[in-house]
Amino acid sequence: MNIEIEPMMWGHVDEVLGIEQASFGADAWSADAFWSELSAVPHAKHYIVALADDVVVGYAGLQFINPESEILTVAVQSEQRRHGIARMLINELEAVAQQHACTTVHLEVEDSNEAARTMYAHLGYHEVGLRRGYYGPGRDAILMSRELPTTTAAASGGDSREH
Repeated sequence: MNIEIEPMMWGHVDEVLGIEQASFGADAWSADAFWSELSAVPHAKHYIVALADDVVVGYAGLQFINPESEILTVAVQSEQRRHGIARMLINELEAVAQQHACTTVHLEVEDSNEAARTMYAHLGYHEVGLRRGYYGPGRDAILMSRELPTTTAAASGGDSREH
C-alpha cells in the first residue's frame, strides 16, 4: 500500500472525524475542535494526514512551544493499524518540529494503551511522568518525551530534508 503524508486541509475534516470517533469514542474531538486546531496552522500547530488512494487512513497533530513541541493527537483507521502509518506520521511531525527549531517532543498517552506506549518507546520516547485522572476517573496519562537530534539546517531554521 502506498501511503502519502500531506498537510491536513479543511476538506479532510469529515474523513478525520470518522477515524477520531472510532479511535476515541466518547473522548473524540468534534468538527469544531478540528476547525479550531486548523486555524492555528502554521504558526502554532501543524496537522497532517496519511492518505492511501486519496482516502484519509490516519492523522496527527503537533503544537509548537519552542524550543519544545507536543504531539496532540495520532490516530489510524483500525484496519490500517500495524502497517507503520502511525510511525510515518510521528516521523513527519518530528521533522516539522526540527524545522521549527524544536529540540524536544512531548506527548501524553493513556496508561492502558500498551500498543501506543510500546510504539513510542521503540521510537525513542521515555516515560517522564504521570497525570492521574487525565482522561477521566481511573484513566491516567503517561507523559513521554524524546530529545530530537539537532541538525545544522534545523538550528539555522532551514529545511533539514533533502529535496
